[in-house]
Amino acid sequence: MQHPPSFSPSNSLKSARSQAEMSSNNSHCGEPGRYLNEPMRKCIHKEELKKQHELVMFFSKEIDYKNQRLLEMEHKYNKTAATLQRLFVNLSEDINSRNQRLLEMEHLYDQASANVKSVVEEKRLLHDAYTKGMCEKRENGKSLIFVIKNY
Repeated sequence: MQHPPSFSPSNSLKSARSQAEMSSNNSHCGEPGRYLNEPMRKCIHKEELKKQHELVMFFSKEIDYKNQRLLEMEHKYNKTAATLQRLFVNLSEDINSRNQRLLEMEHLYDQASANVKSVVEEKRLLHDAYTKGMCEKRENGKSLIFVIKNY
């Protein structure tokens, strides 16, 4: 949104203050006003009212402008907050999904590990049985050779 037409960023506050000071200086007619005739005082009073009205209009436009900027910033904040909320939800869902997959993989690993241990144990038992059988056959063969030699 653009600044109000009467707004000049560099001098706006300075000119507003100077107008307020001039207005306050002239509004206390005190001593100088005593020497002025009635039509002249009314003219000065109208001039003061006009300056005050311009000042009020200036600040009114400035407030409207800043309120509009504030609304725009609130809208942008709300939009950003909603986007971040969606990102956090998506990220949380992704993390939960990955954790679930990790648990599944750990379960599969445990099953595979148990199967490997079982197969290794079965192989060891078979190897032990084979070795024992071979030793018995060797002993039987030696005994048989001994019996044949001695017979």
